[in-house]
Amino acid sequence: MLGLFRRSIQPGRGGAEFLAHGFGEHGLTLAGRLADAVRAWDRHARGRGYPELTIHPAATPVEDLPAGHVLDKASSRLVFRWPGGDAAPGLAVMAVSEVE
Repeated sequence: MLGLFRRSIQPGRGGAEFLAHGFGEHGLTLAGRLADAVRAWDRHARGRGYPELTIHPAATPVEDLPAGHVLDKASSRLVFRWPGGDAAPGLAVMAVSEVE
């Protein structure tokens, strides 16, 4: 299981910090993968705007997904498309089916 938390680092002045905490057998790995994805976003995508999110049935084949970063869940496949991003169709960031 994965918990994602947000806390203000400068109350009243903006700024926030996100914390990922993994639980269970795969928690540490999953939290590390999420943290890596956030760091990559910070380096390469911050300032380009917010992602477009589309949701597809879990059985959707990779070739039928739009280009973007895929988050696989037990009941769905989430595809995030970042403005200015260049991800290939079906690029998997992480699979979380074991935590849903």
